[in-house]
Amino acid sequence: MKFKRLSVLLLSTVLLVSGCSKTVPDNIPNGTTSNGSSEISDPMKQPTGSSSEIPPATSYGFNFGNEDIDYKDGKLTLSPMLMGGETPTKVGFMVFVDGIPQKYCSEISPEYSYISSFDVEENSERTHKLTVDAMVDNDMSEHIISVSTILVPEFVPPLETPTFGNYHRILRNMSKKLSDEITDIATTNEYKVLKAENRVLTNEEKEEYGLSEEYAAGYTVECDLQQFKRLEKTFTLKSDENSLAATLCAYSTQADVLDYRVTVFVNNKPVKINGNYDFIDVKMEGGKISKTEITIENIKEGDFVYCLAAPLVEGEMAIKSASKMVIRENDGTNSSPATSNSETSDNSNNTGLQIEPTTSEISSSSSTESSSGSGNTDIPTESTEYIDDISAAVSTNLTPAFAIEDYLYAETKRGSTVYPALCKVNSSGDVVKTLADVSNARVHGDKIAVVKYSGDAFSVGTNAMKILLLDKDLNVVKSLDINDSYGKIDFDEDLIVYVSNGNEICSCDWNWENPKTLFSLSSSSQDAQYFVDIKLGEGFVAFNAQATINNIDVDFYGVCDFSGNCQINRKDGINYSQVCGKTVVWEDRHTDVVNGVIPSGNFVMYTNGTFQNFYTENAIESQDVFLVGENEFFTVLGDNYGVIKQYRNGSKSREISIGKGNSATNIVCTDSMLYANVIESSGRTMKCWELD
Repeated sequence: MKFKRLSVLLLSTVLLVSGCSKTVPDNIPNGTTSNGSSEISDPMKQPTGSSSEIPPATSYGFNFGNEDIDYKDGKLTLSPMLMGGETPTKVGFMVFVDGIPQKYCSEISPEYSYISSFDVEENSERTHKLTVDAMVDNDMSEHIISVSTILVPEFVPPLETPTFGNYHRILRNMSKKLSDEITDIATTNEYKVLKAENRVLTNEEKEEYGLSEEYAAGYTVECDLQQFKRLEKTFTLKSDENSLAATLCAYSTQADVLDYRVTVFVNNKPVKINGNYDFIDVKMEGGKISKTEITIENIKEGDFVYCLAAPLVEGEMAIKSASKMVIRENDGTNSSPATSNSETSDNSNNTGLQIEPTTSEISSSSSTESSSGSGNTDIPTESTEYIDDISAAVSTNLTPAFAIEDYLYAETKRGSTVYPALCKVNSSGDVVKTLADVSNARVHGDKIAVVKYSGDAFSVGTNAMKILLLDKDLNVVKSLDINDSYGKIDFDEDLIVYVSNGNEICSCDWNWENPKTLFSLSSSSQDAQYFVDIKLGEGFVAFNAQATINNIDVDFYGVCDFSGNCQINRKDGINYSQVCGKTVVWEDRHTDVVNGVIPSGNFVMYTNGTFQNFYTENAIESQDVFLVGENEFFTVLGDNYGVIKQYRNGSKSREISIGKGNSATNIVCTDSMLYANVIESSGRTMKCWELD
């Protein structure tokens, strides 16, 4: 096997980690004895290597009980235990009393901070000593403490790929009532608090959040910061502003009425909102939601924002929203990456915009588009944006997606645009064509299914999106405008499959007619409540579903055909499916850190109508499985191994070394080449190998 480099993009982010004094808690103190820098790579992949170089997002455990709280010597001292899994990582503690974020020092760092980072060695157990500079709310009759851990809090992704993956996920612990002794050692303060008003969830909101009528009470408590829509990945900052407006959404479908206090964090530090307010108090009540408009001042591009809701009652868990990067909107007056909207209401030509501060330009063709919205099956005459200057795509990061014959199709993020571009790459590594601003690219034979949204900012369920079927040259074969509430959708040349009402898989034709219900969770003997993903195979639909049972999230997977036959099984921690022809693979997902468990060591394969469990040589491999053909897949074993393994018909056929301590993701095979994003200490690089 001959190795050659296709293209290189360095994405390493160097995070300067330093201590902070009690009076200026602006930085996160490093939990190691080193004063050097920490390098952390691809946020969507669990990197591997020594903890001093790349803290991997691996499994770990966390214990904290009432016996770990001490009030001696006039100080509040906590003794939480961290338990390591198979790979070292870094973890920070977050402490709240009366919903107030607390500064603490530790046996490792004598300086006070809201979050300190601690090394968690593999297969270890270590109890830490946190001395808390306790602050309590003097309006509270009972004082409640809530302690959580946050995974690799130092991690900040590059602007080119502004997502956090599993980093910043929290591992939660039940809140506990403090002894009255806390009032003798704590400082009491008065705080300015916003009171959120809640109301009954509307039917539209239930659909938006995946909450059907049959379980409208008893399952979910959620708190999120949204700017334009649910599940957005970043916040957008206008070019001439330094304040960020967002909406705090808090809702519950549990029967209990629970009080929470929400703090907004910027770069892991609590900040004031709406001028001078410290917190937002929300009431989590079954079937109700609160939406509070907030403004955060002094925000800049590259900051990251999240909120954490700490319980004000005993026996509940904290809720953290996703960490989101702040991306500045381009106004066309600077050299920052730009976003263009290729579809305009007047069908006018789009102006070429710079992608990089070079001569690279975006241009688009335009022509009159049919306004009937009937899903004309002829080749549409629509305005579809292509990137003419190929170097524009090569200069950004390529992520392999799939292959058709000897061509690789890869996605690339263009600056601050919300949606990626899809590139066609030949065997010489040349990008020969690029289609801008499309999502969810999937291959069906020699056709490609993609989704194009109506804009960068919209509310789910109220705007249109366009589904496009492309040929292998990225030309549009079919298109259809639909409502974006049908976000779980897949399609080929003959039909469209989609999720309706959260719990039904349906099919229809390209005129959105002749609907047929293939499978409903309400008719299943399992306890699954709603679908989270579907994919179309040859003669069947593969799916993932979830439920919340006794406050625990559980996972299901299965297939249904077009004759009403279905098989559904439960496996917690299972990832979304990968489909190739008549074969489906469900690997373990990289969210075991939430529950502190090790991967199962086996993944599920469905082929020729039969389910089977495939056991990997190492348990970690079950998290990195890449289906490239019917009965052909690759696995990755990083850490001290650094190998890619190829399997055909259930047997290992080769191993490819990628270097000790390295890992890989996004593996794709063409007829003659193997492509992968290799994760090294210096960053992430797309590489390729010639296959025999």
